[in-house]
Amino acid sequence: MNLTLYTVKALILLDVSNGSRVLAKYYNTGAPSNAATSPAVATGPAPTSTEFATLKDQKTFERRLWEKTRKLLNNEIILFNNHVVVYKGMADVMLFVVGSLEENELMLSSVLNTLYEAINLVLLKYQTEKRTIIENMDLVALAIDECIDNGIVIETDPGTIASRVSKRPSELADISFNDPNSISGAMNKVRDSFFAGILLK
Repeated sequence: MNLTLYTVKALILLDVSNGSRVLAKYYNTGAPSNAATSPAVATGPAPTSTEFATLKDQKTFERRLWEKTRKLLNNEIILFNNHVVVYKGMADVMLFVVGSLEENELMLSSVLNTLYEAINLVLLKYQTEKRTIIENMDLVALAIDECIDNGIVIETDPGTIASRVSKRPSELADISFNDPNSISGAMNKVRDSFFAGILLK
């Protein structure tokens, strides 16, 4: 039984066509931990592991994961290399959430669906594909960070994540450029008083 809050080991976005990395975040990597798995671990420092410690290890894992799942596009959960992996396709990229072998599949699936919907909400006016994800990498990375912090799931509502990351189009429409309290309103007021001063002379 997994009694720790550290749910996610990795979040990976791969290109469907060739398996290249679009975005990857690995959590709890570093020096090996000698702490026993117990309820105290949940409140202590993050457990660390050396399995994804180097870029080479990460790329090897990603390549093998892509080779395993590229033929299984209809599935959404697999056991792979002593990990539970849930995944979903988005146009020309695949989104993977990786957890430990003891992790609850429903929790990982919830994280996957949350991130999938949050990314779609953040990129609302665009089609969610590799090109738009790369062009809006800052927003996508912020959405991921709003959902997962060092492997701990902190938010599972895609609407909340999207609202924290970016303004919704309805909120952008409410901005008035003639409002005297806005920067442009202040600039308009300065311009009007400047020209009024020139015309009076």
